[in-house]
Amino acid sequence: MAGPGLGSGSLILQVVDECVKYYKYFSEASKMPEKHRYLQIRLQLEQQRFLVFAEEAGLLSTETGSETLSINSTLLQETLSEIKMLFEKFQQANGKYVDIILSDGPGIKLSPQPSMMDLLCATQAPIAKIDISVAPTAKTSLRSNSIFRKIIWKARKLRTIMVEPKRLVWVAFDQKAFTSLIANLEVLNSALISLLHSSRSRRINQAIQTSYQEIIQMKTDLQGLEATIQAITYNTNQEEEDIRSVVTPRRSFTSQSITIETRSNAQRIKYMKELADVKFHRLDIGRSDESTSTPSHRDEAFEYLNITNSFPQECIPRTREIIHMNGEFLWLEPIDYSLENLDKAINDVSCVSHRASLLAKLLSIALPEDFRTPPCRGFIDLRNASPNTPPQPILRLVLKVPIRHDPLEVHIFSLREILSSQPMPSLSLRISLCCQLAECLSNFHAVDWLHKGLRSQNILFFGPDVGCVDLQKPYLTGLELSRPDGRPELTDVAKPNPEADLYRHPLVQGGENADAYRKSFDLYSLGVVLLEVACWSPIESIVGYKVVSGLTGDELRSIKDKILVDKSQAPLDSEVPAKSRCLEVVSAHAGDVFRDIVEILLCANEIESPAYPGEKAALRNRRLREAFAEGVVERLQKMREAL
Repeated sequence: MAGPGLGSGSLILQVVDECVKYYKYFSEASKMPEKHRYLQIRLQLEQQRFLVFAEEAGLLSTETGSETLSINSTLLQETLSEIKMLFEKFQQANGKYVDIILSDGPGIKLSPQPSMMDLLCATQAPIAKIDISVAPTAKTSLRSNSIFRKIIWKARKLRTIMVEPKRLVWVAFDQKAFTSLIANLEVLNSALISLLHSSRSRRINQAIQTSYQEIIQMKTDLQGLEATIQAITYNTNQEEEDIRSVVTPRRSFTSQSITIETRSNAQRIKYMKELADVKFHRLDIGRSDESTSTPSHRDEAFEYLNITNSFPQECIPRTREIIHMNGEFLWLEPIDYSLENLDKAINDVSCVSHRASLLAKLLSIALPEDFRTPPCRGFIDLRNASPNTPPQPILRLVLKVPIRHDPLEVHIFSLREILSSQPMPSLSLRISLCCQLAECLSNFHAVDWLHKGLRSQNILFFGPDVGCVDLQKPYLTGLELSRPDGRPELTDVAKPNPEADLYRHPLVQGGENADAYRKSFDLYSLGVVLLEVACWSPIESIVGYKVVSGLTGDELRSIKDKILVDKSQAPLDSEVPAKSRCLEVVSAHAGDVFRDIVEILLCANEIESPAYPGEKAALRNRRLREAFAEGVVERLQKMREAL
């Protein structure tokens, strides 16, 4: 196909700018009837698809050599103009623009509502002063550098929206016409995406999926999540069968290519709904906890999850021993809550038991398969009734064996056991395992759920023998330290435990948790696990420790530096640290790309730290998400596909 000339290229970029503005105005329009709010969210989903296409096609850049050069300019311009015309037509019939008054004075103030675009529309003033060097190693600094510059680049491009401080206000609202508008935009966006080369499809799919996850993460209340779930459940064509004005794609588009993209987007939306459902249940459980504040009410709220009476105390099975009960094969997973570490305000047995019930409730819902979490059937609470000792509950989750083979011939093995007893498997198997773990943690973080106990002892496999497990089917446990983000009362403070501290970030080792636990600490733990898988050896062996139980706090906190920097080999007068022997071993066993992945994970806390004074949390969180998505998950997926 012929590429666009200079004149047509400039016109295309101009139309793209107009479309970006219309998407922003419509997605943030005020006086939207509350009962139709879900349609506004549905429009925001199409907004994200359009932005992903524009970025991948090079339409947010004026540089030459972009993907736009391989697209028929006439077809592209016609489609973009069609989108612009749809917005203009609806606005003329239903809305008007009003100026946003930024200073105190007479008139109606219509402050813009927060939206996905707010993350992109950063002011340019502080950007030039930012020192983006965020990690102690060159590779990680460059990687996070490029991710951050990408955000800034898009922000500068889209700043043109802010030079016109106005807001769209609905003076009338035609629900049927707005539904038709969304249907038309959906078809046209599918047509635009189908213009790109097929080699870009996987990248586009991941980018759209990431933007959808960001929408879920931004919803922090039940009402907002309800509207989101309604929006992504909504099917335009089924609800509005009488709409006959859906845009017919131009003759140059093939119906097959549009159908493929439409189906692909339907799968993305389906997965988005699953994540939204999980987050909704998480918030709903937290709300019910707040509304049942007394011990008696708390016990009644989740009484059905306490199945202690099903296990006579004289025959309680050993930890991680598979048993048969009520037609299911189950095992008990310990929850190590210790009353001595609890806040004094909640220091009672009933509250500890209730916290176990909350975790059991969260884990009993139908989590998507990609969470790699065994189904939970409840919990048991065995209390020490001796009058001479304080009550000390022994809490254990009751989990179901998640495989279909005969469980009588299956045993449970942790990754740590396998690392210590089995020969190193092939690189393809190790990469596949690491990819599964990264995707799993990404799903937890997508719904703002922190694991907080990620280590090889809590990664389980099932098989008749330790040498016969399927390394591509890991399951995550260790859920005694797992909690919804922002609900610290659902978790215990990390206790001093050298075997666990090997995997914890130095800031949260040894029970020192003054700083709020963050997602970057989960990523650090994942980095240690991936390091173990790459070298196929426990972390203490990699860093040169023999007896874990005798390690001091200083020795445990030095593990991060031991992995990243070999200070003993650095010249005394040199400001550049020597290469880490640990990372050199990773390169030898799994390649340089995998080494860079481990570096990014271990330096996640630096990536999440403010890049300049006063940087908003939303930008920091987005930077960490992009570093994890692009620098870790996508790279592992590419490696898995290549092997």
